[in-house]
Amino acid sequence: MDVRVQAEKAERFRKLHGGPRILALPNAWDVASARILEEAGYPAIATSSAGVAFSLGYPDGQRVSRDQMLEVVGRIAHAVRVPVTADMESGYGTTVKDMVETAKAVIAAGAIGMNLEDVTGDDESSQVDTAQQVEKIRAIREASALHGVPLVLNARTDIYLMPIGEAATRFERTVERLRAYRQAGADCVFAPGVSSRDTIAELVKAIGAPLNILVSPNCPSLAELEKMGVARASAGSAVMRAALGLVRRIGKDWMESGTYDCPRLVSYREKVAREKRRAYREWTYWGKPVPGFGDAQAQLLILGLAPAAHGANRTGRMFTGDRSGDFLYAALHKAGFANQASSLHRDDGLRLKDAYISATCRCAPPENKPLPKEIANCRSYFERELEILKPKAVLALGKIAWDGYLEILKQRGVIASRALYKFAHGAEADVAAGFPRLFGVYHPSQQNTQTGRVTPAMYAAVLRRIRRYLEK
Repeated sequence: MDVRVQAEKAERFRKLHGGPRILALPNAWDVASARILEEAGYPAIATSSAGVAFSLGYPDGQRVSRDQMLEVVGRIAHAVRVPVTADMESGYGTTVKDMVETAKAVIAAGAIGMNLEDVTGDDESSQVDTAQQVEKIRAIREASALHGVPLVLNARTDIYLMPIGEAATRFERTVERLRAYRQAGADCVFAPGVSSRDTIAELVKAIGAPLNILVSPNCPSLAELEKMGVARASAGSAVMRAALGLVRRIGKDWMESGTYDCPRLVSYREKVAREKRRAYREWTYWGKPVPGFGDAQAQLLILGLAPAAHGANRTGRMFTGDRSGDFLYAALHKAGFANQASSLHRDDGLRLKDAYISATCRCAPPENKPLPKEIANCRSYFERELEILKPKAVLALGKIAWDGYLEILKQRGVIASRALYKFAHGAEADVAAGFPRLFGVYHPSQQNTQTGRVTPAMYAAVLRRIRRYLEK
């Protein structure tokens, strides 16, 4: 890369630390992630040393060599147009000479900045003496300027992250070190491990230099950090770890159900299963797609919306363990489609007679609202149930279920438009010869049952009509 171009990028990156907007950098670990972030509009790319190490098969903590790290950095720098700053851990050496070699190698790789940590190992005994760290920073500053690209140096202390020393003195020791690093020539100073709003605000005031914060779940939002005067926010290895978590969930889902199309639903259903509701803390939640349930010879196929987060997502059976199920199974029992009126858990003895219950979406959705794409991803399961059962009637619990069945017919070319069949409680439609008759009722949600929008008598009337139709 042309040194003049690099120097211009370095200066552009340096200015981004001066506001007015916070410099947010979700760290990349390879060319693909860097290009994604560039396309998303980020003005620069910061690498994650942990992310790079993981991708190469090493644990975090300077287990990879300088050459291995910079090979990845170089690939990224030559693949994107924006400035690239490299996480170089503690500089891959212990001496000032080592730092000079690292600075030269960073420039040769095409990067315009670097992070430098002040610990070289896994415990607090490896923290570099302040005076020696200052010498390293000065050496990097002088060597990079001499080679035509004054690197943008982000000097980090791990006092809070590791943590190091007594908690009562961490703030003062962090301020002392970061001030010294700034005076030695660091463009930005980095205090990972700090998440308290008050502590961050006090650091901004006490240090008087561009401050970098590592974003964590307990950290203030980017907007709040910006208002507090934080200059830069990093994700560290969080993005890479999230990507690995997604791979793990895909693999798990493929093993369990043979498909993976809905990361939002998978993430939510598993989160609910881990965190649980207080009343069900002793339960082992199902936390997976919920299969259909009922009589394999059913003439009536009942189509619901989706499993409830703490109902079927907990119990593993449709409409089991929640108020909607209480209402539905009581109605089915009264109409002769169920052997009992209650549905508490999978082994409670409930059996359906001539009825089968399915759903437009098999995973519990956030706020009980599956996205259209998520419903479409589950459609093939319902289609297969239709093919196997060959029911005489379909009962749609709500408009989404009504439209879900009609959409299958539209996709098959059986009907021209769903709009020809209006949903209402008690609606009934013979959509086409040779296909199940469609019945509609309001969904048995608490919003409907507790407000009187739907009553047991209203369900009973529709189920009686269905029973008469099935007996013809």
